[in-house]
Amino acid sequence: MTTGVRADARILGDLSEAEVILLFTDGASRPYPEVLVGNGDDAAVWQLRPKMAQVATTDGQVEGVHFTLDAPAHAIGRKLLAVNLSDLAAMGAEPRYALIAACLPRDLLVEIARDIGRGAREIAFEHRVHLIGGNVTRSPKGVVLHATLLGEVEPSKIMRRSGLYAGDRLLVSGTLGNARLGLRADVTHAVLKDALFDPVPRVGLGRALSASGLVRAACDVSDGLARDAVRLVEQDRLGAVLDLAALPLSAAAREVTAALGLDPQEIALLGGEDYELLVAVAPEDVEAAKDVARAEGETLTEIGVVSADPGLFSSNKVPLGKSGFEHFG
Repeated sequence: MTTGVRADARILGDLSEAEVILLFTDGASRPYPEVLVGNGDDAAVWQLRPKMAQVATTDGQVEGVHFTLDAPAHAIGRKLLAVNLSDLAAMGAEPRYALIAACLPRDLLVEIARDIGRGAREIAFEHRVHLIGGNVTRSPKGVVLHATLLGEVEPSKIMRRSGLYAGDRLLVSGTLGNARLGLRADVTHAVLKDALFDPVPRVGLGRALSASGLVRAACDVSDGLARDAVRLVEQDRLGAVLDLAALPLSAAAREVTAALGLDPQEIALLGGEDYELLVAVAPEDVEAAKDVARAEGETLTEIGVVSADPGLFSSNKVPLGKSGFEHFG
């Protein structure tokens, strides 16, 4: 969000509902050939290709929980779609369509709402996602945003949170803990702040891993590695043993944790909002999976093994629990 004198100091109460809707949809209403009914009707209608499974996810961003309005407004819009794109990436799906619901206070500056909409349209364009509808309504207090993303994947290529075997290897994309460090008021490093405000969903990597057929199970890391690792293995009544020394951290995270006297392994294990992919593959497929990631310009790091014993442990048998972000904890 910019500071100082604003180009547009109007508030949303100065606009009609149709004008508020345009803040989010302006320039995003050009239909693809398969979109039969787009923005402006009671519902969107599209015709998908045959022999494809449809995938849907929805997630929200709430002022005071996920962001404050001193964050860059366009990044709020980008993150709204990014967290949903990460869910589709974990399923191996190709993103296709998005719907946005925005609950906005009457006294919100038009410039802020416009920039949120601009950010959402920007990341949608980057991932070839078509915004086909949504809703706006007045909020009595604070900004509440929700997006629903729809995608598709071949049924035989769906990546799920089940299908594991004891002995499978656990790999994670990218690095961990950047966003948690970026949340701290005493941290100003641009890499860490960018990870918090504008995470990069691993859509291309998810699609490539799905197509490879190497992945036994997958999820995205949104609430912290410890919590999400348990989620990945518990459906098959299995456990996981993590090599804490192998957890990947960025150079910025290592620099900041050292300067502040923080435990980098704890930051990597418990930090939320990483939006990386956690995948399980057979031992003999680890290098092939890493090659798939490299071909996408991404990295996969082996961090542990699936265990026949339920629970989450370090490699020296210390229980790690499933701590991490909990909305109502």
